[in-house]
Amino acid sequence: MSQAGRERHSVNIILFAGSARRQTLARADQRARHLLEVLGCRPGDRFRAGVIDGPTGTGTLLAAAADQLELAFDWHGAAPPPDDILLIVGLPRPPSARKILYQAAALGCRELRFVHTETSDRNYARSRLWTTSEWRRHLLDGLQQAVATALPAVTCGASLQCAAQQLPAGAAAVALDHAAGAARLGTCALRLPLVLAVGPERGWSEADRAVLRRHRFLPCTLGARILRVETACVAALAIAKARLGAM
Repeated sequence: MSQAGRERHSVNIILFAGSARRQTLARADQRARHLLEVLGCRPGDRFRAGVIDGPTGTGTLLAAAADQLELAFDWHGAAPPPDDILLIVGLPRPPSARKILYQAAALGCRELRFVHTETSDRNYARSRLWTTSEWRRHLLDGLQQAVATALPAVTCGASLQCAAQQLPAGAAAVALDHAAGAARLGTCALRLPLVLAVGPERGWSEADRAVLRRHRFLPCTLGARILRVETACVAALAIAKARLGAM
């Protein structure tokens, strides 16, 4: 391949908000810095690109001025929709929430709801993660890693009771719990749409369990080990997607 038309693939995909075939990108934008400094793109070089909630394709760097880049796109590959999985998480510490946002977007789910439970700390919802648009950046990083474009919907701050009252119609609902008699998630018959509920760092309280029982969540475990919230979310999504034939 000639030097003027190299394919540059240091990251798996770079995402853009619109589907116009010609776009400019401010030189200060993180994506511009990645193209120039990490990928080492020069005019004529190509890279994988995608539209958030839209198709994938190829981008070409046309020109690099002092203040902006000129880009051209060929959109040709429609990304599959995410698996119809809703992940409900007892609001964790911001460092854990950042990991969950990234990994859930990378693995694929339709929606994440970070909820207040009896044992979660309400101050966590006041973190800059949630009061700014930082949470969205972690989702985009996960999508770019996975070469995906479907951005999960995210909410933060509702109660577990409220989230449990607003489940998708006909959804199967599972709550991770070490309560006596809980089945192993890897042995459960699952279907879509699916709701997975993961407790906060101090676990479900008896009041939380009463809410989950009232809304017919099936208690399941990931085995005998006690996992961190972010690890449990990844494990639950991976097991569920494997059981559903998506991994």
